Amino acid sequence: MRLRQPAAPVNAIPPAARATLHPRFVVGTDASRMREHLLAHLARHGFGDITVSELVDHAGHPPGPGQRLRTLAMQAIEQHTGIRPSLCCPTGARLTV
Repeated sequence: MRLRQPAAPVNAIPPAARATLHPRFVVGTDASRMREHLLAHLARHGFGDITVSELVDHAGHPPGPGQRLRTLAMQAIEQHTGIRPSLCCPTGARLTV
């Protein structure tokens, strides 16, 4: 047993922090600018000194065979609400208005 472990101090604020983000992209999201947008967002909220590593591109995949039904559903929602819905996931399992 060691006393006074400088590698893991108790009740101390660590000198650095790390976060792993799992953003969800809708179909058509320009994932190539995600890092730029994330840095701008952090700077606007007073965290301009934070570094962001390069992001792995996991942009939404184009819709599959059910495209026509999704398109009709999205058009119907827009026609009846006046609000254009967005497709929330690549599988088209959920529409939001």
